[in-house]
Amino acid sequence: MAGREEFVEADNAEAIITRIEHKSRKIESLLKQALMAIKDVDAMFNYLDPEYYDILMKYLYRGLSTGDRPTCDQCLRIHEKLTERAGLGCIVRALADTVNTV
Repeated sequence: MAGREEFVEADNAEAIITRIEHKSRKIESLLKQALMAIKDVDAMFNYLDPEYYDILMKYLYRGLSTGDRPTCDQCLRIHEKLTERAGLGCIVRALADTVNTV
């Protein structure tokens, strides 16, 4: 009986997957709102610490994955400015980091 506790029952697994999908949709919605709220990209970079550039790049790729045209356009505008500031290494680090996913 002790080993049975280690496994997730099928009904419970479906409920967990449903909750994860719901939270993922909420995160995607919040991400879109946050990205679309950025009006002055240059001013944003004046306040953003460079140590967060890689994290921002990961969120930009998450925003691009939505396929929503206005969100993708905004992500590409920010991506261009971010690449100018942080260099190509920022892109490589964002794509290569498999530990810290967004």
